[in-house]
Amino acid sequence: MEIPTALESKVQRVLDLLNKKLLKADPRLGEIARTLTQSTKVAARDRAGSADLRLVPLKSWDLLSKAEIILRNEPDWPWLPLQRHGQGLQSLSVIFLFQAFVEHLLKELYEADSAPVLALEEPETHLHPQAARTLWTHVNALPGQKIITTHSPYFVQHVPFRDLRLVRLTENDTRISWLPPNFSASIPHAAGLDPIVANSRGMLTYDRAAQVLTVNGALENGLYRSLLSCYGAHPDRAVITGVLRDLMDRSLRFIPDDELRALQTFARRIRGEIFFARRWLIVEGQAEYLITHALATALGYDLDEHGVAVIDAMNNGNPATFAAVARALDIPWLAVFDGDDAGQGYVSDIEKRGFDPTFVRSRCRCLPDGNLEQQLLRDGLESELRQILTDVGVRDAVSCDASGLESRLSKRKTDYAAELARLVTADAALAGRLPQAFRDAIGELRGLDCE
Repeated sequence: MEIPTALESKVQRVLDLLNKKLLKADPRLGEIARTLTQSTKVAARDRAGSADLRLVPLKSWDLLSKAEIILRNEPDWPWLPLQRHGQGLQSLSVIFLFQAFVEHLLKELYEADSAPVLALEEPETHLHPQAARTLWTHVNALPGQKIITTHSPYFVQHVPFRDLRLVRLTENDTRISWLPPNFSASIPHAAGLDPIVANSRGMLTYDRAAQVLTVNGALENGLYRSLLSCYGAHPDRAVITGVLRDLMDRSLRFIPDDELRALQTFARRIRGEIFFARRWLIVEGQAEYLITHALATALGYDLDEHGVAVIDAMNNGNPATFAAVARALDIPWLAVFDGDDAGQGYVSDIEKRGFDPTFVRSRCRCLPDGNLEQQLLRDGLESELRQILTDVGVRDAVSCDASGLESRLSKRKTDYAAELARLVTADAALAGRLPQAFRDAIGELRGLDCE
């Protein structure tokens, strides 16, 4: 801080005058000062010394060194130093202090065009959920690059998917996964490459100076074949073929922007917690979600305890999209669908995302006897389901025929599933009668790895 000399002198005079007035306010203070003067006589000197009481800072810089941030949360509340406030407010103050530094001191202290870098570790600590959700808006508005580590699903739920980096410690190293908008590889230029790039409708770009080929999406098989043909006579054909194959395989992890936008709503609803999970179990709807959690608990494999996120995909998007996102983020996944045409269609949609059919069959299970209600009835749970419907207010649940029972279950899907889940949690024998597909999937979640 630079203070003009004239102002500094004036401050010094004000401090001296204030000190004198304070001493005069209580005569005892003057007596104390005179008593302290005797200490100078003990230390033998040629000239007499003196002592005084200084009730205010001696110099202006002493005053400035005591500067601190004070805050109050309400207009009629008293001002309090920052250190007297909670840890959450202190964390927020650090962020806005960085903003003040960038706005007022960055250009003065650093070279022109310097860009700030802000690194924060768990800034959401000590903040309630609403404040943690709001925090992203303020952090995102800060200038420069921001590197934030967090364990808060509330903070993550508003972060754009492409800005997320999932960091995991593996047996061999630390792995970072994300959803890139494009994929690049270094390959030499060839005579036939330029027309392929020009006719790719923006799918391909090539930096000739850097010799980098970039794919802006998933590399289609036709373009891939054209690229292979382009290097058919190249001396390093074998190496380039391997590079192109790796580029194509990596590009299969591409998720279009429109799909990511559709998933944003889901991420906000479930607070982004799926990004902290070790494994995903994809099911169709909320009924399956409730039953799966209860069944896993009854089987001694609590899903939350083991880091498993259950995704009711049909309420939040498309199962194939979640499978593709799981692949891109290196998250192991399983899926259980109805055995009807819709369920089979979900399996087919997943295969179309570039998954190997054998792999899809190993990760996806369909109920053998139709939809969830049909499967539960086929598994011998009719009496329990009739009683559940009666308990939730369906008057003719006991007297209706099989077709009517199935219809009533479908209309009260969440109601009966919630009650069935409650019963399953308390009755291990009942858990053993639930659909085998769910029990098998829960068993295979143990130790499940990526493809």
